[in-house]
Amino acid sequence: MITVRHIEKTCLESEPFFKLCKKHASKLEKDLLIVFDLRIGCYGTHWFDSKKQLHIIRISPEKCRHYRDEKGVIKKLDLEAEKYNIISTVVHEIRHAQQKEEMGISYWNKKCHYAEEIRNPGYKSYYSEIEADARTYENKYVLSAVEFYNSCVS
Repeated sequence: MITVRHIEKTCLESEPFFKLCKKHASKLEKDLLIVFDLRIGCYGTHWFDSKKQLHIIRISPEKCRHYRDEKGVIKKLDLEAEKYNIISTVVHEIRHAQQKEEMGISYWNKKCHYAEEIRNPGYKSYYSEIEADARTYENKYVLSAVEFYNSCVS
């Protein structure tokens, strides 16, 4: 089961977005909750709630609306770019959910968010592998995901 909360905080339409999530999360065995949350400080996060057996993806619609130009000045994206940014982030975080199910408990044994905080070189390379895989997956599927979303918009 897929649940999406607070999509009204984004430029996306709920029904096409739900279809997109259903397509990309079709291999997940556990339920998925996607929340658009203004309180998080990064583009998106994935967490697995083992008690509820639920993947929780939180996306910051605010972060996805902006970018830094070459001088470091924060600027607002147009709606098309914002749509790409949100969909790209969702695809990336869904890949982390897939990784969690494929790897099982070993995925969270390393419990890390940023490679530079990790002192153990073995853990650092492990983190880099899972993040590189998620970014490769994201880059591979973002264009087809946006095309699919656009085809579902009435």
